Amino acid sequence: MPLRINRPAPIGTLTTIGRRVPPAPTVAPISAAAGTVVGAANSDPRNAAVAYRLAQALRDAGDAGEAGQALERFVRLRSSVPLPVTVPAADLRLPSESPFERAGLFRQTAGIAPLFASARLAAAFSRLDSGDYAAIEEMAGAAAADAAVTAEQRRGLGAWVAGDHNAALRELQRAIELRPGDERPRLAMAFVLREAGRPSEAERELRAAIAAFPQAGLPWYRLGQLLEGQARLPEAANAFAESLARGPVLGRDALYQRLARIRVNQADFAAAIAAYETRVSISPNSAEAHRSLGEIYFLQGRDAEALAEFLVAVWLDPNDARAFAALGKVHVRAGRYAEAVPALRRAVAFDAARADARYALGQALGRLGRGEEARRETAEFQRLDAEERARGQRDFRIEQDRVESVRLLAAGDVDAALEILRRLAEEEPQNPRWLREQGAALVRGRRFAEAIVVLEAAQARTPTVETARLLADAHAAAGHAAEARQHQARYDDAMRQARLTQLMNLEAGP
Repeated sequence: MPLRINRPAPIGTLTTIGRRVPPAPTVAPISAAAGTVVGAANSDPRNAAVAYRLAQALRDAGDAGEAGQALERFVRLRSSVPLPVTVPAADLRLPSESPFERAGLFRQTAGIAPLFASARLAAAFSRLDSGDYAAIEEMAGAAAADAAVTAEQRRGLGAWVAGDHNAALRELQRAIELRPGDERPRLAMAFVLREAGRPSEAERELRAAIAAFPQAGLPWYRLGQLLEGQARLPEAANAFAESLARGPVLGRDALYQRLARIRVNQADFAAAIAAYETRVSISPNSAEAHRSLGEIYFLQGRDAEALAEFLVAVWLDPNDARAFAALGKVHVRAGRYAEAVPALRRAVAFDAARADARYALGQALGRLGRGEEARRETAEFQRLDAEERARGQRDFRIEQDRVESVRLLAAGDVDAALEILRRLAEEEPQNPRWLREQGAALVRGRRFAEAIVVLEAAQARTPTVETARLLADAHAAAGHAAEARQHQARYDDAMRQARLTQLMNLEAGP
């Protein structure tokens, strides 16, 4: 239950023994956890981690004014810690820190794909995560009832690995009929349909699973993956939010990161900030999470909050050039040029090609009257910027040439298409793509002997599954049965291994 507590005296305030001190004013109800943080902040006023946690707790309680003061206290504490003078070599990176603790049954770790309980176990896991340990007995019973997958489901997935989609779908439909109270056959069916290029049918199966198993989070998560892949971002965001409401056992960090990314792509920055703030609260020692939140704050002009997040990010990961660049830029925008210079120098020391850091450093040095240094940094920024623009223009031209070669091939002008592809191969001799595309063009033009020579050269340089398939087609068309079988077998083996790997890593998503 939420508690109503009295606001303690500001941290660091002294009182005289025997002096009458008026009671602190009462504030809106805040949680018991927030009250604990308030007490910790008073008992340890120099602890920056506690100061940051206090700001979070007060923000979540709706007390923006007090939260801002706590955030300022955190900024003062961390800003008083000088940055290291030297930057270590790549093999002597500074160790990361983990100053924050978070209580909970399951530790949320950055980068872990979401893991959901099965439909039978979902309610018990939710109770257990909220502290109801009596749910353990219920889980044991549900786990016993949650039998192994059916033989039909195993055969269906085996058929998919072997490349036989029709057999896979037949077996999985039978598995659904035999085990209507198990969501796993439906999820497997949706997966195979998606891989077979039948997304509308995959969506139908996922929505059927959602209707049949309303407490399960995994069907919502898979639906979010499918919708995001179709650029149906509002629907995908809703699906991921529904999966979060059903409590993944692990991987909340990755799910909130994904949800926040979609919100940014929708230009819904308020929702993105809410997702990133929650992510930071569950993964407080993730430097990347703090930096991402800070970047959204910075874009929204919330510089005080951005500054705090960037300070946390460089505290947690003192080797992150991007975080140091962001820290320096927020100082520059606030006119704190002297504070900006050390952060920006560390950014360019870790990553000399960071044009944004060079530009900001030139600005800061110029404002400090250090003209010669400012001119050097500005010149370096201009060089990096010119290189980046030239690289972008070149990449655009190459892509336009590739598109033109595809158009010429479609029109039947193989020689003109080959001329473009050979020119691209000369321009990028280390890129195996152009040899492979030359081979594909020669196959399209039924010039199989030439195609085989080019494709063998491409495969010798960088073996790929696609080149193996093209070689099998070219040899078969040229009447080389043994060679065609050999390359087809390599292609089939590689595809089976790729499907098996994908099956073992389904939760990573597209």
